[in-house]
Amino acid sequence: MGRTTFKKVSIKFSIFEAQNIQLEWHFIGPLQSNKTRLVAEHFDWMQTLERAKIADRLNEQRPANKAPLNVLIQINISDEASKSGIQPSEMIELAKHIENLPHLRLRGLMAIPAPTDNIAEQEAAFSQMEQLFEQLKIAFPHQQIDTLSMGMTDDMQSAIKCGSTMVRIGTAIFLGREIIRKIMNRIENKRAVNIDRSFYLDLIKLLRSFQRNVQSSHLSNEVYLQRAHNHDRYDKYDLR
Repeated sequence: MGRTTFKKVSIKFSIFEAQNIQLEWHFIGPLQSNKTRLVAEHFDWMQTLERAKIADRLNEQRPANKAPLNVLIQINISDEASKSGIQPSEMIELAKHIENLPHLRLRGLMAIPAPTDNIAEQEAAFSQMEQLFEQLKIAFPHQQIDTLSMGMTDDMQSAIKCGSTMVRIGTAIFLGREIIRKIMNRIENKRAVNIDRSFYLDLIKLLRSFQRNVQSSHLSNEVYLQRAHNHDRYDKYDLR
């Protein structure tokens, strides 16, 4: 769960549980103290742990009949004021605290470096994370430290090169849905648009072309959407 609200995710839990569909749920994002129970009771992973207080609450609220909650310590590797996460120097102290909590299982580290198109800068940040990951494994040899969550659609190749074991590529997966939403919003605002079978065929061709681009480059979601807006098929229906 990235930007999904707690209300929405509660509904999703109910839907999947009613149909007996087993999923592995990962929580990603800042977590307030008053929201820890939902994560403790329903999620399998907490990827953005940064405070001992939150760790304590998750441990206390984890149901006894569930396996320990897998947790990753979030590192603010680029030292951005706008980003969550701890400083690298604080990693061992927080890890020691988690080690003593029986209902949590420390699995590794997570980071979201500052965005950049410069490959060398991407690799520099990811290499720092790889070094911290190795330090963590050495410091806690009896823990199952096996997960380094870093890398998203725009920088996943650099992340994998530097040892990432888990990438988060929502943009690559859901870009088509975002383009459809943008286009359909414009359709709503232009009642005179002639929507017929050819429109949907053109839309499918458009999405396929951008899906190939997503898989082969580092451009951002916003750049792809702008390209879609400038595409001849998009312009054909006067949806600007």
